[in-house]
Amino acid sequence: MPGEKAVSAVPDSETRAATAPAAVHGRWAITASASVLVSSVPAERAGQAGAVSETAYELGVGLGVALLGSIHGAVFSGGMSGLPLRGHDLDTARGSVGGAAEVAARTGGETGQRVLEAARSAFDEALTTTAYVSVGIVVAVTVLTVCLVPRGSKATGGH
Repeated sequence: MPGEKAVSAVPDSETRAATAPAAVHGRWAITASASVLVSSVPAERAGQAGAVSETAYELGVGLGVALLGSIHGAVFSGGMSGLPLRGHDLDTARGSVGGAAEVAARTGGETGQRVLEAARSAFDEALTTTAYVSVGIVVAVTVLTVCLVPRGSKATGGH
């Protein structure tokens, strides 16, 4: 619709403030766990240990994207309730922000405006929820890493 504002995907300052420290801690946990894994095997097997570490990292990324994407989608869809839409239009609007914008443009008027407002609100709620779940996961992994890494463990220069 002419004159409409786009739906923004930029997180608010509260979300950024909550996730920034977790990103730093998460990076530390990944580095520490990889270092412990590689240094815990003989030097001639360091390459294999590094491959296992990298494979575990990639698997974790894939599972994380799937989990967080599912949470985000479920929260967004749940936030798109109470709209004066039916059938295909309702399914499209609940499916994504782009779908909601498409339905809003097609229906226009007050209904279109309500769809856009619902999409903005639902996206914000989904993004915030997903960010907090991410923080929880990173904190849990960090705590596990600190608890499970043997005390006095040091990476050796031979690796």
